[in-house]
This record gives sequence, C-alpha cells and structure tokens, in this order.
Amino acid sequence: MRTKILGTVLVVMVAIGGLQVFQNLSKENHYGDYNPFGIESATTQTKLYAETVSPVRLSMSDSKVMIEETFKVDSGDNLIISVSHADVEIQTNRSNRAEIEVRMDARRMERATERFEAMEWSVYQKNGEIVIEADSPRGNWSNLSMDINVLVTIPSTFNLELETSHGDVDLDDLMGTVKLLTSHGDVTFSELEGDFVRIKSSHGDISGASVRSKEIYVRTSHADIDLDEIYSGQFSAATSHADISVGRIEGDSDLSTSHGDIEAFIADKWDATFETKHGDIEIMLDADAGVDFDLRASEIEVSNTFSIKGRSNREVLEGAANGGGQNIRARTTHGSIEVDNR
Repeated sequence: MRTKILGTVLVVMVAIGGLQVFQNLSKENHYGDYNPFGIESATTQTKLYAETVSPVRLSMSDSKVMIEETFKVDSGDNLIISVSHADVEIQTNRSNRAEIEVRMDARRMERATERFEAMEWSVYQKNGEIVIEADSPRGNWSNLSMDINVLVTIPSTFNLELETSHGDVDLDDLMGTVKLLTSHGDVTFSELEGDFVRIKSSHGDISGASVRSKEIYVRTSHADIDLDEIYSGQFSAATSHADISVGRIEGDSDLSTSHGDIEAFIADKWDATFETKHGDIEIMLDADAGVDFDLRASEIEVSNTFSIKGRSNREVLEGAANGGGQNIRARTTHGSIEVDNR
C-alpha cells in the first residue's frame, strides 16, 4: 500500500514538471522549425500579424483663421462678394455689425498659406458696402488638400451680390435683394425675402425652404432644383438634364427642363407653364380649383376629381374643369403628364 502511494506521487510530480518545461519552451519559442504540437505561441502570432498588416496613416489637416474683420453697418447696406475656390456661408444677426471670418483648412499649412496670400484677398467697407474679393488661384491645389471657408454674419435686412466658382453657397434668413451667380457649387438657403431674388448656377444643385419676392428667377444646368415654398408675383425656374421639384407655388410660374422631370403644386388662381422634352410632369392642384387645361404628352392622366369639358384623349387635353379659371399649360415630348389634387 505504501509503495502504491509513493508511485502515484512520483507520477504526479513528473507530470507537473513536464508541464512546466512545456510552458517555458512555449514562452521562449525554443521549438525552432520543429513544433510537435502544431501550435504557434502568442509571441509568434503577434510577430506574424505585425509583419502582414501595414500600419494605418491618418491624414491630419490644420485649421487657421486667415482673415477676421468686424464693421459697423446700417440696415439696407450691401454685401458684395467675389471669390473662387471657396465655400461661402451667409448668416444673419440682430445687431448693427457685419462680421467676416475667412478660415483655411490644409494638410500642408505653410505651402497653403503661400497660395492663399497669392490670391490677394481684400476685405473692406466703403459707401454702405462690405466688399470681399480675391483673385482666382493659380497652380495645382490637389497636393495641398486646401479648403477655404468664408463666413459672413450680417443683419437680415442686407442686400447681397455674390459671385463665386468651385464652391458651395449657404444663405440663411435674408430679407434684402439677392443676386447670386455661381458655378460648380451647390446653393442652399433657408428663408429669402426681398424685392427680387435671382440665383444662377451651373453644375450645382439649388435647394431651399421658402422664398417670398416680387420676382424669383432660378437657373442651373446639369443639376436639380428643389424648393419647398414659393410666394411671388412671377416665378421662373429652369435647368437641363436634371429635375425640378417645388412643394408649393403661389404666383404665376414657368418651369422648364430638358431630359428631366418636373413636379409642383400650384395654388388656386395662379397660372403655370411646364415644359420638358424627355421627362414626366406631375401637377398638383387644389381639388376645387377652376382650371383651364392645355396639355400635350405621350400619355395624359387626370384625376377624376376634375370634371373636364372639352377635347380630351390619350395625348391631348384642352378643356375646363370646375368652370375654368387658372391656366395650366404643360408640354413633354417623350414623357407623361399626371394631374392630381391635394
């Protein structure tokens, strides 16, 4: 019995000693090319992972305020901006100050600063005008990852003349006249109200919440026009190879595009003209509106809410609904016209 116990103890001690040797060898990776268990140690796995996965390099940009100016202004003053390769944001305040900040973000700030200074920026006040000007940049910008942002805060009763290229424009709550010309950049606004609003762009979308003006003129090309509400004596919107969408129009309107769709709601008593070549037209009207229709399309569909008297077939509709009244004229060469109500 005593011999059997001693033998058992001896076996246990040998097993423990073997396990410790195996652990030490694993930690020190002393197997060389021979691994009897087919198991890589944690050290070996970490080394292999480090050799096969390349480190991630993050491109960090610096941000720097290049110009900062504040001017005392009066209601009805003018803001004139002429820049390129810069985003422009116009905000409003309730003070009598105009605040200008020009900020630059760049990966290579020293080189970018040289390029910025070569544009010969000028910010000044003269005869009721705040002027921001800069020459077009020269050379290649791509290796600098350089972005310029112009932020202007003015009273809401300011008039705006803005010309830019290769940059977006964002307007917020202006109550003065607006003349805006841009290319290769989007235009976004929240609320505009003035005697007239003229926005012209190319290769840039135009979108906004609400415009109230005697005359509203919106133009772009190869880009969409998307507006929520229009209140105007005369509204005109045109684009090409893109769509037009207006949530509500109160005023006489003219909407046209080529190779694009048009969608709009026309409030009662207002006339509207729609025209496209390769696209569909969707017209929404008040259910009880008196309408004179003049429609031409590959296919015409009118809600049975409108009881129409006149000439009507699959491609032509000339007639009056609810006794007639507002004039709705629409043309599409390769597309359909749908008339429905709200």
